[in-house]
Amino acid sequence: MISIVIASGVAFWVSVLGTPMLIKALQARGMGQLIRDAAPFEHPHATKAGTPTMGGIAIVVAGSMGYLVPHFRTDQLKFSRHGLLLMALILSMAVIGGIDDWLGIRKG
Repeated sequence: MISIVIASGVAFWVSVLGTPMLIKALQARGMGQLIRDAAPFEHPHATKAGTPTMGGIAIVVAGSMGYLVPHFRTDQLKFSRHGLLLMALILSMAVIGGIDDWLGIRKG
């Protein structure tokens, strides 16, 4: 029970404190959403232009740290095959999402 509280606390605080820092860093590098306006009328998503992309990095890092920290706290808690498989799935989806965001920035 203590491990679940520690995991959720670590994930929460890393997410809450890390997301604003990540957004500022992404904005400073100009990694914002590009909205192409080629129509005679205003694009419905024109207000989203410049919104930082790749913000999911903060959530993936927070979840990964939330999983890892309780395991290093004690020797009694072992890494399970299911937990490691879930973390591999999350990280692989994050890589695919990151590549998609990166290609969207590069084409713009």
